[in-house]
Formats: sequence, structure tokens, C-alpha cells
Amino acid sequence: MILITTLTDAAAWPAAAIAALYLRPREIELRFDDVKTTLGMDLLRGRSPAIAEREVALHRIAYNLIRLLMQRAAGSAGAGGISVHRLSFKGTLERLRHSGQRLLETASAAAHRRVLTDLLASIARDPVPLRPGRHEPRQRKRRPKAYPLLPCPRHAVPLPEPRRRRTAKSS
Repeated sequence: MILITTLTDAAAWPAAAIAALYLRPREIELRFDDVKTTLGMDLLRGRSPAIAEREVALHRIAYNLIRLLMQRAAGSAGAGGISVHRLSFKGTLERLRHSGQRLLETASAAAHRRVLTDLLASIARDPVPLRPGRHEPRQRKRRPKAYPLLPCPRHAVPLPEPRRRRTAKSS
């Protein structure tokens, strides 16, 4: 690997440290992927700017609440000091969806704390493995369908003409 940098002090900036930083996954790209793909914000459904702003704000609130839950799971006593960056956003979201109904149905504060403690422990028990040098190509696994996009409401689309059956010519 050849890296060119303007950092000239080799004692303060060893080449191995710079290379390690370069190879580390870029956290911001991973977080954008969490928001767009996992939370389903890759396509905004609002048709007006005001609704789109509300949609973005709602996704931002949901993202921050899930990240807060991950932070609490990383700092919980049973986690053993695991880094929050090692916890899976998607895994946390799935566990929250699974435990969410139980959290809403608990009547007593003690039962609510027990469910929350179990949820935090479940999140912390399943860290993402360290995968240095992992290559994440920006490609889709599935090809888009060959159908054109629907440009208007379904009821406004004209019905296709019926196909005529071919008949065998008799001689």
C-alpha cells in the first residue's frame, strides 16, 4: 500500500498508524447505511416538503433512540466494556422490535426493568466480529425488475389491449 500524506513528522504519525486509520471502516458511511437501508429512509414517501421534513425528523429521532439503546447496552454491567461500534444497528433494531411488545405490556416497574435489562444484555451479547480489511463493494445483489416505473395512480393507467391468439392457417 502506498499512502501519500502531508504529515511530515514520522515520530508523531507512524506509517503503520496512518495505514490502520485508512483501512478502518469509515463510520460515517456505515451510519448513513444504517439510516437509509435499515430504517427504510432510502425513499421518502412524502409528497410535500413539509411532510418530507417530518419524515426525516422522525427517522432522525428513531435513529438517535436506537443509538442510545446501543450505548446503554455497551455500558451495561453484563457487556464487559464492549465498544458501541461493535454492536449491530440492525441487530439492535430487530431485538427492539421483538421485545417492544413485552415492554409495552409490562405493568409493574420491576417487570419493565427486567425486560429492559434482558434486552440490553441480548444486544450486548452479539457483537459484530472484527473484520479488518473487509471489502464492501457498492453493488446490488439483485437486479432491478425490467418493468417501467408507474408514473401515475393505478386507476389512471389505461388497461393494456388484450392479446389476440394466433390461429393456424388452414390450406
